[in-house]
Amino acid sequence: MRVTGRAGVGFQATPLRQPAFRTFLAGHFVSLIGDQLYFLALPWTALRLGASAGTVGVLLAAAAVPRAALMLGGGVIADRFGGRRVMLGSDVLRAVVMAFAAVAAFSGTIGLPGLFVVVIIFGAVDAVFQPALTTMLPHLLPPEALPAGNGLRTLALRFAQFIGPPASGALIGFGAGWVFAANAATFLVSVLALRVVPIAPPSRSADGPSFVEELRAGLRYARDNRPLARLLLFTVLVNAGFAGPVNVGLPLLAHAQGWGAGNLGLMLGAIGAGATAGAALLGFGLIPGAGGAPLMITMTAGQALLTVAAGLALPLPALVAVLGAMGLFLTVAGSSAIGMMQAVSDRSMLGRVGSLVSFSVVGLMPVTYAIVGSAAGWAGPRPLLLVGGAIQVAAVAWAICSPSLRSISIANSRAAGDDPAR
Repeated sequence: MRVTGRAGVGFQATPLRQPAFRTFLAGHFVSLIGDQLYFLALPWTALRLGASAGTVGVLLAAAAVPRAALMLGGGVIADRFGGRRVMLGSDVLRAVVMAFAAVAAFSGTIGLPGLFVVVIIFGAVDAVFQPALTTMLPHLLPPEALPAGNGLRTLALRFAQFIGPPASGALIGFGAGWVFAANAATFLVSVLALRVVPIAPPSRSADGPSFVEELRAGLRYARDNRPLARLLLFTVLVNAGFAGPVNVGLPLLAHAQGWGAGNLGLMLGAIGAGATAGAALLGFGLIPGAGGAPLMITMTAGQALLTVAAGLALPLPALVAVLGAMGLFLTVAGSSAIGMMQAVSDRSMLGRVGSLVSFSVVGLMPVTYAIVGSAAGWAGPRPLLLVGGAIQVAAVAWAICSPSLRSISIANSRAAGDDPAR
């Protein structure tokens, strides 16, 4: 039976009524808090061990490089063994690594080489974990509820980002070992939650295609699935105009204006507050049109214009207001796009589709930052933001002129496979 929520879409406002989704989200939220504990403690621990600023940068790069290099293969693994099973394995592995790191930290034997081993393993496991995570919601929710489900997952991430850093700072005061031990415990909570989520692993024959053949099949599928290909290209273009220019440009702008670190924190906090509000509105079904390309394009257009506005000579209070609205538009557009990608993709390809999304958005981010940083050196932060906004405007114009993208709607799609768990 089709149930219509406030947004006019079946189940749009009701993902939390699904017991399996609630269990998954609770475990995932605890795991996200652990991620925040770990990522804040990592550079601090390295500095306490005598690392220079350059070494800390290399340490963080050591976590990012294997993630980017292995991400596409991670999608094949998720589709081959099932997202739930892969997430369970990665959580168990990370809990074990964190337990060893905690013991080494408590005994004073971890050292910088040991810290590098930890981050490299984490980077490699994340390359498998992220595509597996993408496969979960389509198995737990009907297609109509995917935008709201993704909004709630984003809301969980925002709350974890709010809770995690202060908790990590408090634990670091007692020693890095306590941070690593707490992170290990969060992975075990996630394991307990995933164990009771009712998702059967995919059936596979012993003489199935090879790993490379499955990877190629995923790339061909993304190319030949016209709505999916358009969504992926749109996402890449928008991210190219947003992530680098905003994340690099705002700190440079604050420095050039003499606003100081406190006001930079206010600027970035405004984006986070807006993103939290957008995730809540979407997650509880309070935004009409969620799950359709028109809303995604409209929100992206607003995001693009606000990026341009951020590059103008605005006073700080006006800029903070602009950034707050930008965060809201960013989250609604991004969660809608992910929901549509999940809905238009065959269940057997969800991991590989997720790996393409993660690679195009997260995996390529270090390269984007390097290019944008070089451009900012001679152009300055304001032109950087203006150009980034212009790239997003061009992506929106292309989307409006693309019937196959403009007409995408979750309401008209049908996810392949069995019905999601109720």
